[in-house]
Amino acid sequence: MEAAIQARAAERENTLEPLVERRIADLRAALKAEPFDLETANAALRHCVRHVEVDYLRGELFVSWLHGGVTDLTFAWPDEASDDGEEPSAASA
Repeated sequence: MEAAIQARAAERENTLEPLVERRIADLRAALKAEPFDLETANAALRHCVRHVEVDYLRGELFVSWLHGGVTDLTFAWPDEASDDGEEPSAASA
């Protein structure tokens, strides 16, 4: 029984790899498309991303991928005044 489970897991992994690669290729193409199509890009993101966590104080995005792993992206430099854990002021935002 254990051998059958392991064989099925290996088969599943071999089947999923091309699917994940195709989804990533579709996402790249959607994000680089000219003209940019927001609906297509959103659909491609939904096929690849589990969720995105936004850390406004540090200016980072944490992208949790459906196929596993997390990517940390900086989208803004942290506000030095917010190092105390407070929200950035309207003047500095």
